[in-house]
Amino acid sequence: MVNKRIVLLVWALMTVFVAGAQDYEDLLSRYSGENGNKFMQPVADVLGANLNSGWFHNAYLQPGIKPQFYVGLTTMFAFLPDNSKVFTATTEGSFFPATTVEDVPTIFGDNDGKIVEGPGSTRYYFPGGMELNYIPFATPQLSIGSLFGTDLSIRYASVKPFVSSFELEDVNVVNALQLFGWGIRHSVSQYLGDLIPVDLTLGYYRTTLTSRDYLNVYASLISIQASYRQSIFTFYGGIGIESSGTRIEYESVTFDLKANNSVRATLGACINAGPVKINAEYNASAQSTFSAGLGIGINELEKQEKETW
Repeated sequence: MVNKRIVLLVWALMTVFVAGAQDYEDLLSRYSGENGNKFMQPVADVLGANLNSGWFHNAYLQPGIKPQFYVGLTTMFAFLPDNSKVFTATTEGSFFPATTVEDVPTIFGDNDGKIVEGPGSTRYYFPGGMELNYIPFATPQLSIGSLFGTDLSIRYASVKPFVSSFELEDVNVVNALQLFGWGIRHSVSQYLGDLIPVDLTLGYYRTTLTSRDYLNVYASLISIQASYRQSIFTFYGGIGIESSGTRIEYESVTFDLKANNSVRATLGACINAGPVKINAEYNASAQSTFSAGLGIGINELEKQEKETW
């Protein structure tokens, strides 16, 4: 039961607007147009940033046709900066005069909303948010190679096996929540011989997170990756171009958002305790994330270490 609760908690936090949609439908329905997009924009930024994190922990792929394997659990944490918790809004509808208001809470902002006083005791209310500081996520990952310096990574996760033990008002929304991602990498360093002291790999990744017609998230990343092994440690990094978008529909509420993330830089380290791999990384972007992973890897020794031995 504890494990089920942990898994559901992680997914519910990541997609809290879906799992708690019945609680937030009224909140979301108060926004429309530009105000609504700004209110929900951090959701798109966070989802895309998390889904594009933790895909690799080294850049070494064996040349030729040689078995190379990794299976593990990847966790991601998107820490919400202060500027993602507030936005500049404008009163809408029949409220007069139209007023621009600073520091209105986004969906992740302060619980307390903002009230604008108008003439004749009229009031305009901007609702508060969920008051969150970070959004976590976790997913299993399998990587298989190497075929002439190429490997394939797969991510798949579903909430369905864990939902039946919980009483949720809108269980169908959560029950359909699932993730599928894939990535492919190809070794660049195999063509360079000893010209460079590090391993280089080029990778492309694509992920979707869906829940029936309620939620549709896509995230993609193309990156150049480098790694170097020293003793039991592998130091790795990468520069990537990413894009992502989120479409949310619930009852009469619809948001179609494109994330602000575009370029990301990754810096991380992996401990190689035999076949056990423990890695952690920081991803700097418009929405930065921290990622950590634990798994089993076979034949992932970089060429520098092999030559030393």
